[in-house]
Amino acid sequence: MYAYAGNNPVKYTDPDGNEHGIPSKVERMQAARGSCTYGTTGEIRQLISDNKRTDSWGIYSIKGGTVAMIQSGKNQSGSYGNSIIIQNIDGKYTRYAHLESIGVELGDWVGEGEQIGRMGDTGNGIPGPNKHLHVSVYPEWAYSDVNGFRKENAVINPEEYIKGGTYPANTKISTKFSDTLNGKSGPYSHEGTDFSGQSKNIISGWQKGLKGKEIIDDQK
Repeated sequence: MYAYAGNNPVKYTDPDGNEHGIPSKVERMQAARGSCTYGTTGEIRQLISDNKRTDSWGIYSIKGGTVAMIQSGKNQSGSYGNSIIIQNIDGKYTRYAHLESIGVELGDWVGEGEQIGRMGDTGNGIPGPNKHLHVSVYPEWAYSDVNGFRKENAVINPEEYIKGGTYPANTKISTKFSDTLNGKSGPYSHEGTDFSGQSKNIISGWQKGLKGKEIIDDQK
């Protein structure tokens, strides 16, 4: 079990009962996939280890990581609306945008497949206006203290990245990476992947949890 006090790990007890200090990234990743407890604001919450889903419009973490940025309400980031950026265990960043609601806090550790919010229609998105999820994936070097996360640095194809983790929504892909879209200033290349919010595109069996590679391959 990892005991967290206000987001800070204070103790790690291994299966043999030996106590350790702050867990390594590998240890945290392994724990997130197994049975463990975490706290985000001094409380302890149980991570679901069997990866089952209960919300048809839920948004789920592709890989385990730390919540690096939240933009919501008056702090919405322009066209992205309510959004979450997670720095994954491999150092890359994933943005989840246009959310109706956000279920995590800044600094939280989230396990792979954990629900982090609900699909929505905030910000400016395509297609619209209707619920959908936009996912962008940035390399580790992409963040700048001056410029933040820039669209042109979202150079990783989310579909390829998702194959190594958990599928983030319960609906099919509606707009692919690098598709040409029409915006206010003219055509532009889509820097992410959109997941449809139309009920007709809900994937059967979503309640059991969705493995990224299986679902991506099924849609090709």
